[in-house]
Amino acid sequence: MREAFRMAVLGIGGTVAAFAVFGGFGGLSKVRTAPSIEPFDALPKASFIAATVDFLQLRRSPVYAAVFGKEESGSAPMLKALGLGPIQDACGFDPLSRVRRLGVTVPEAGDTGDFGVVAKVDVSGRELETCARGLTESRGGHAGTHAVGTFVVLNENAQEAASGSHLGYGGGLLVVGKSPWFEAMLGTADRTQPGLRDAPEHAALRASLTSLEGFTKPALVATAVLPRALRERLKTEMGAEANAYAGANVAMAGVLGVSAVGLALQSGEPGGRVEAHLELVCEGVVESESVENLLRQKRKEWSSHIAVRMLGFGALLDSFELKREGKRLTITVTANADALATSIERVLKLRAPRGAVGNPP
Repeated sequence: MREAFRMAVLGIGGTVAAFAVFGGFGGLSKVRTAPSIEPFDALPKASFIAATVDFLQLRRSPVYAAVFGKEESGSAPMLKALGLGPIQDACGFDPLSRVRRLGVTVPEAGDTGDFGVVAKVDVSGRELETCARGLTESRGGHAGTHAVGTFVVLNENAQEAASGSHLGYGGGLLVVGKSPWFEAMLGTADRTQPGLRDAPEHAALRASLTSLEGFTKPALVATAVLPRALRERLKTEMGAEANAYAGANVAMAGVLGVSAVGLALQSGEPGGRVEAHLELVCEGVVESESVENLLRQKRKEWSSHIAVRMLGFGALLDSFELKREGKRLTITVTANADALATSIERVLKLRAPRGAVGNPP
């Protein structure tokens, strides 16, 4: 999952440069005009995990600067850690700073590491020209395109063909993914395949999360639907490890009884508060009771851990509220945005390789 995330964010940077190809090389003339759509509209119904991120809101939070670095500093640590430095060098700006809204999707089926990223990105005509030159040089002059529905898809070079990654543009969106999930995303955006709004579990969770006071337009909404077959596979894979811990089978039975999870996050502006709301839907009351007991136990352990307090996460744990109604659990946590950003920066510094001066965390 760490590698999949790195590749996904790398794809986000690539989408910025791709605008140069599609705009600078006449690719858009190959397809019929498509109406402007949002990243959510390209997330397929069969998503195992689906998330939408409002980067315009997120960038106003001090937490964003702590995680992704400040553009004006010229040394955004996360940009370098994610391998986006070459794109920044070619285009002359931080690609993440141009993302307006973002969608991320992971299929239930498929190979490990399959993912999809959809983004709306802001770039100017002059920046397109700069990216076009840089991208063409990096691709050895290869910058062809072909049409798929209302989308223009960048022709693959040898490296991309080997990795199975694809890049497309249409309806104001840049789409990055691996086949066949990439084609499913394009079909979803063109309304020839069902999307996330047609998935009852995802739709119900998103509706519940965004109906909360103050969460009408959160910075992030993420949902995960865990089918029984997937949970049984996880149980088999984790069985040997879990059996090494006392009482693990009871805890696992409860955790694997969670059929769906949803998260909404308000990122908080400077001086404001970060708020997170988590919902877990279990198969039954017995499973929800088991998960509740496990969460309360873990919260107690973490809250009394001196290292957690020293890092500055004590207030976050103290704000922890857990409620259970039948087979549904809700968790809320809040924190001062500036204090949380400071704690995150502290953790990143601690995780940086010792003696690696100037290297990103």
